[in-house]
Amino acid sequence: MTQLAANQPDSTKLPIARRSAYFPSLDGLRFIAASGVVVHHIEQILLETGLGLHWNTPFVRRIGPEAVKLFFVLSGYLITYLLLVERERTGTVSVSKFYVRRVLRIWPLYFAVVAAGLWLLPCLPSLAPPGAYAMLEANRWPVTAFFLLILPNVVLSAYGVVPHISVTWSIGVEEQFYLTWPLLMRAARRPVLMILCSFLVFPGIHFGLYFATRFLHVDLGSPLGRVAVAVAAQPFENMAIGGLAACAWFYGWKRYLAFVHSLPVQVAMLGTMVLLLGYSGPEIPLATACLPVLYAVLIQNLAGNPRSLLRLQWKWLRRFGQISYGVYMYHAFFVALAFHAVRAVKPEADVTTTRVFVYIVAFGSTLAVASLSYRWFEGPILRLKGKFGTVQSSALRQTD
Repeated sequence: MTQLAANQPDSTKLPIARRSAYFPSLDGLRFIAASGVVVHHIEQILLETGLGLHWNTPFVRRIGPEAVKLFFVLSGYLITYLLLVERERTGTVSVSKFYVRRVLRIWPLYFAVVAAGLWLLPCLPSLAPPGAYAMLEANRWPVTAFFLLILPNVVLSAYGVVPHISVTWSIGVEEQFYLTWPLLMRAARRPVLMILCSFLVFPGIHFGLYFATRFLHVDLGSPLGRVAVAVAAQPFENMAIGGLAACAWFYGWKRYLAFVHSLPVQVAMLGTMVLLLGYSGPEIPLATACLPVLYAVLIQNLAGNPRSLLRLQWKWLRRFGQISYGVYMYHAFFVALAFHAVRAVKPEADVTTTRVFVYIVAFGSTLAVASLSYRWFEGPILRLKGKFGTVQSSALRQTD
């Protein structure tokens, strides 16, 4: 034990960027991504009621799915970086502590929202479109089981939407990815090589499913088959892209970092992101696939470039970033509630009044409840994470 401690690097001699696993600007980026999802779902519900004036705008249609991709890349970056620091300082990765931290951060709010969505909110059918709960009523037990197993992405893929809680599909994707990620990070002698190899695994899963159905006659319509199809369809590669970006910063790839931190690359990155998000022509799969890479470059500049064009370190923005998980989890209900409220208070309101009212009420109520939740529900639980954090930071909420 003494010999191991003697071989560990002195954290005070580490580069500044590697003394802490907290990057202030990334809190602000997290809130911007959460807001993109809220805007997308507000416009979606307005479309369903005949008020979707902006839904045909490419940016509005894409901002929700792309914001979730950004979440995935950001999560991969932060957690991979934390695991790398832990490996360096302790010589290993404590998988058990990693899982405990994930449980403390994700599970309490996840299960609270899921419980409300499965058993409480169906008692308020006026907050959902007619017939929206038909699928849940017809498949009550398998749907409930998948949610309790943190497989909401399987529910969405195999059964359909459950009002107000289908947004949890992305939580399921992350939790499934991190079942194996810390194990791989602990076992890999060369984490970078492991991450690069992971990009070959994802296409391999799809080929395996094709082989199983084509030649082995496996029934993918069975419950187990639905799980396999749903999990294989998830964008795990986005987290791996974030992990690779974290390696670049952790290992100090000087030439690469000098390149992505340069002013021309930053301008090109931001400009290309804007063009791709607002592009209205035929879909270009290769161009769309480039967006997660651009998100990784954006994160690398926000996290470690003192000359970043974007800073995102305003106090109010960072504060909202703290509660972004709650914003994401609660917003679907409050978007529906806002529309129901305006119809109840001013049923003859014009389109503009309705839209303004929905935006104000949806964002205001979501932020208020997420703030209260963070202070009184999530916060006390998050403070327990310090007991299981091998690498401490000034903001445990962000690192994992």
